[in-house]
This record gives sequence, C-alpha cells and structure tokens, in this order.
Amino acid sequence: MSQILTDKPTWAKTVDPLGRPCKYPWHKWFDGQTHLLVRQPKRPLSGGYTYGDYETESRFFRHTVIRAAEKRNKNVEVIWRNGHNFEDGCDRMIVTAQDITPLDTQLYT
Repeated sequence: MSQILTDKPTWAKTVDPLGRPCKYPWHKWFDGQTHLLVRQPKRPLSGGYTYGDYETESRFFRHTVIRAAEKRNKNVEVIWRNGHNFEDGCDRMIVTAQDITPLDTQLYT
C-alpha cells in the first residue's frame, strides 16, 4: 500500500526525473538561499589548484540552471559576471531560487 510522504527522501532529491544521478547539486542550490557559483578554471591555478562548481560556459550554464529550476517547480534568478572582472579569471554566477506559488494563493494573500 502506498504511503503519504511529508517530504522527499534524500535519495529522491539527488536524482533527475528519470532516476539518474544529477551532475549538479540542484537540491542544495535551489534551497531558497543565495548561492555564489564559480566556474572551473580553464587551466590549473598556482600550485595546480583547481576548483569550481560548473565547467560549461556561463552563458550556456545559465540556461541549464533555468531549465533545472523549471523541472523542479522553482522560480530562479540568475546573475553572472565574466571572469575578466576577477583576479583568478573565473566566471561567477549568483543563483537564488524560490518555490513557485500557485496563482490562487498569490491573489488572496
């Protein structure tokens, strides 16, 4: 017999609609807080240090974020800056997501 869940289990938050593991931690990035994402550098920084939240060009990754939010019923704001503006040369992206409020509750609150 089926059960009624009050929240998704952790394992269900980390897979896509087809049950495949997500490449990015959308469940963390779409938690309602403002997240700063940094693009992985094209070449290793001093000491061979590499880091980054995403690899794709930021102008394309922005669309990936928007589509992922739509699939998860979220409104998302995405702002990005080119790496030329930063000492390490890595692009930056700010992501803020909120649950989509049903239209009828927006009208009467």
